[in-house]
Amino acid sequence: MNTWSFSDTWKRFGLGGPQPQALPSLAFEELEGIASFHDGFQREAAVREMARRGDPRAISPLLARIGDWVPQVRLAAQQALAMFLRDELVHAWVHALTQVMAVYRVRRTSLDALVAEIERYFLRPGNLEVLLEGASGSGPEVKRWVARLQFKRPLDEQALFQLLRQCVFDEDAEVALEALRNADRLPAVLRHHVRGAACASRFPRVRLAAMRADLEAPLASTASLVRCLCLDRSAVVRAAAVAASKDDQPLLKAQALAVLASPSDDARRTDAALHVLQLLRAPETAAWCRHLCASPSSTLRRRAFVGLLAMAAPGERDALLLEILGDATAKVRRIAVEHVSSGGGVPDVRILSDWALTRPALTSDMLGILARLSPWDCLIVLLELLGRDAEPSMRGIQVVRRVDEWAVHMTRMYVLPRADQRDRVALLWSIHHGRLPQSALAQRVEQHLKAFAVL
Repeated sequence: MNTWSFSDTWKRFGLGGPQPQALPSLAFEELEGIASFHDGFQREAAVREMARRGDPRAISPLLARIGDWVPQVRLAAQQALAMFLRDELVHAWVHALTQVMAVYRVRRTSLDALVAEIERYFLRPGNLEVLLEGASGSGPEVKRWVARLQFKRPLDEQALFQLLRQCVFDEDAEVALEALRNADRLPAVLRHHVRGAACASRFPRVRLAAMRADLEAPLASTASLVRCLCLDRSAVVRAAAVAASKDDQPLLKAQALAVLASPSDDARRTDAALHVLQLLRAPETAAWCRHLCASPSSTLRRRAFVGLLAMAAPGERDALLLEILGDATAKVRRIAVEHVSSGGGVPDVRILSDWALTRPALTSDMLGILARLSPWDCLIVLLELLGRDAEPSMRGIQVVRRVDEWAVHMTRMYVLPRADQRDRVALLWSIHHGRLPQSALAQRVEQHLKAFAVL
């Protein structure tokens, strides 16, 4: 009768690995390698040998096997780790924090019980202090986990208040948001103070979350806090604050007009005040926008032009777009490209192409607008630009790149040219096609032209 033995199975599947009885004589480094071996029997035996030895260095390889695809290996690793949850081994656990984080990512099996045991272990008196000291130079994932662990400590109201108030100013936005969520454990007044402190965070989403949380259960000072955020340096926070201050709109308008009327070198504050006027749709908005279009600050000019473009009548937009494209700063000119890309009307492309010849910096903005034109009008402009460069230039490189994109786009679109477009393209192609630096590109474009009976 055949009898099964562990060693027989090992010989059959181990592919030359050491026998189980040889494991006690192996060095720890060799044992650690066997714990990652492809054979599950060997991994399980190595895990059990690590548990028997009790070497603190085994914590990291045991954590690596906690999500093993073999159930017996997983169970052996969990049982082994429970034996290492001793206070004298806390430094070894701190050195294995990266592997501890991996436990939270295991989806093959539920490790809730083990996670709870590990968290209780670090929350023991003295262990948390060692953890805080050891995790100071760790990555963001470890720091966030340590912060969440701190919030689970059984603290009195004042100690928890001090901890949360400190954490809302953390350099990691996730830690600050976690502190905000834990503020619900405090009484109303202390909770309001924590949220008020969070409104001074460097992260807009933390300030926004603090304001929204305070508005859910407002106190007497909540309204003044929201009014202060109406001039926040973040446009998203400003918009939310103005929307939440419906009863204070006359006061917000007066505050914004006062900021605009007072001479200041703080362009961001002036930008915030103009944005508030735009959000309130105040009658004075158009006049202030037109006034600030001449500001030396590109931030203010951009805000002013955006406001004017939103209020402009359809017949006024072409002239305004050309004025925007005439600005010296790319950040301001980008408004016109964004407007056209979102479906707005296209200004006179002939004027733009003439500007692009005299102002090379305008070329990229004009080429961005071409994407909204008919592919044949686009090719006409590109060929005209291609023919006006006497020598190779950066503008010429940009134009050639757009011609290449045009050839790619034409493989998946079918737009017939008008008679005037057909004649114009044929004429320009006969004159300027030799300026394309790549003969292969010229052949591809010519194939499209022949396919649409242009040539």
